Amino acid sequence: MLDADGKGEKKIALPEEALNPWNVKSVSPDGHWLAFYTGSLEPPYDLALNLLDLSTGSTQTLTPVLSPDYPENFNPAATQSLERMHWDFTVEEMARMLSDLFYEGIKSFAWSPNGRYLAFAGQMDGLSSDVYLYDTLTHKILRRSDGPEEILTIVWSPNGQWIVHSSNAILAVGPGDNYYAASVDGTSIKNLTASNRDIGGWLSPDQYLQADAANGPGTYNLMKIDLTTGTNQTLWAGSLDSYAVDPANRLLAVVGYETTEPVSSPSLYLVNLQTSHKQKIQEIKEGLQAYVNFLGFEDKRFIVYGISNNSPLFLKQDGSMEIATGEVLGVSPDGHSMVINSQGVLQVYNEAGMREIHLPNAAAIQNLIWRPDSSGLFFTLEERLYTLALDTGEFYFVGTYPTTYDYLWVKK
Repeated sequence: MLDADGKGEKKIALPEEALNPWNVKSVSPDGHWLAFYTGSLEPPYDLALNLLDLSTGSTQTLTPVLSPDYPENFNPAATQSLERMHWDFTVEEMARMLSDLFYEGIKSFAWSPNGRYLAFAGQMDGLSSDVYLYDTLTHKILRRSDGPEEILTIVWSPNGQWIVHSSNAILAVGPGDNYYAASVDGTSIKNLTASNRDIGGWLSPDQYLQADAANGPGTYNLMKIDLTTGTNQTLWAGSLDSYAVDPANRLLAVVGYETTEPVSSPSLYLVNLQTSHKQKIQEIKEGLQAYVNFLGFEDKRFIVYGISNNSPLFLKQDGSMEIATGEVLGVSPDGHSMVINSQGVLQVYNEAGMREIHLPNAAAIQNLIWRPDSSGLFFTLEERLYTLALDTGEFYFVGTYPTTYDYLWVKK
């Protein structure tokens, strides 16, 4: 754990019995807790969810996540599923599918944006896994779903009001996994949609993007899912090679086709989601693999790669294009600064103009992460971590860390 300026460091030994104790999603956004598992899905069937207090280094077990009659409970669960859905499977086949789905999702968890709640999958009270909520203030565990399907993924809405989760009771059949949204207070649960694709970004705090997928068209039918109403609306019906959304300006950039049957070459489109106006920007040259990402710097709303054999291109708000001068590393959280690496020279763009900062070497920059207040950033050159202050242009060496390390800002 580093201070915001990179000058102070604190090390905490992780428990030896922890299973995969570190990834970005393990740490609560307030920097107080790290979630991890101990135990096993095999005998003695003692898989449990735990918390490590990052201020003291102490640990606590929140709860076992398996039912007392696990794994024998898959057979009665399979019988119930077959009675409910009348599928053409034996009890043994159905039980095997349920157990495979259970194994895939039982270690799913997600912290709420404010760090107060930990949503996680558990099987403590039923034949199938469900969504539970641990409140770090009251220390209570609350059940937030109650269905016959096995939990697969858990995602919070950006406003922290909804727990979006996917589940299923059958493997690789039909339109995909079923999606639901449970309110934090437990007063509402929305039956949303079914999809083969994960959530593809947020358009607003209660609206997310999701697409369908099938053999032939690939990814298609990009939808806006509204958590408040539980309804969906198609934003792009055709096939999609790539897409990105600009929430502030309600713009959608698409590399794809207007139909679900890809013919010839895809094109780059810009769609105004408020007016539904669709603008064809450019056809992609045959043989090139183009894709688009959100950028959000001034009028440069998107960046497009692979549209030509030259540098990446900025896609502006009005649909015009501009060549990037180097490797675009990212935009600050407030959207007021952009950093480009041009052959070992950092180009920092903001309202004051462009400042060039010469790096110690021309190695590729990795693990770039902005300070939350947009005043600077951290990045690695090979295994050397540096921090840069944007106001002065000064940067200095922080320490040596493996390039495989993950970096996450937390608020204390």
